[in-house]
Amino acid sequence: GHRTASAMTPSANAKANFEDALAGRFESLRERIVDASRQTMDYSVGFAKHELAKNRAQNAIDILNAAMGQHGEAQAALTIRARAYAKLGQPSKGIEDLRRLLEDRPSQFVVRGNLAMLLEADGQIREALREIDLVLEQKDNDFYRSKKARMLENLATTEN
Repeated sequence: GHRTASAMTPSANAKANFEDALAGRFESLRERIVDASRQTMDYSVGFAKHELAKNRAQNAIDILNAAMGQHGEAQAALTIRARAYAKLGQPSKGIEDLRRLLEDRPSQFVVRGNLAMLLEADGQIREALREIDLVLEQKDNDFYRSKKARMLENLATTEN
């Protein structure tokens, strides 16, 4: 008679079992690689923060560039790199990083607050005020209000 589709030959059955086992091993390996990559990025970000705290901003940037080259962009890495660029007196490079982060996560008020401060450092005070107002809509507190007050003073002195 006819064989049903569910009845497999021993070799076909062995092949299917082997493929399932291989797929399981591959998935397990993939998870371990992703986990190792995340740990490496976390270590790199931690090391970069340390370098930044020691006023070695260029080292921090180099570490983060290498990590992101290997493991892709990460929010923490872009945030620290932006701070490092600001310390080097290159806020415009940090502004690019933070704008890229906000494209994916527009509600991140901490990133937006950092962006406002870098814009101010770059002399883009009106743009900084627009960003700080967006931050204050989300998180109205003394810290951001004091930043805004300083920006307004800064604007008054630069426009007079």
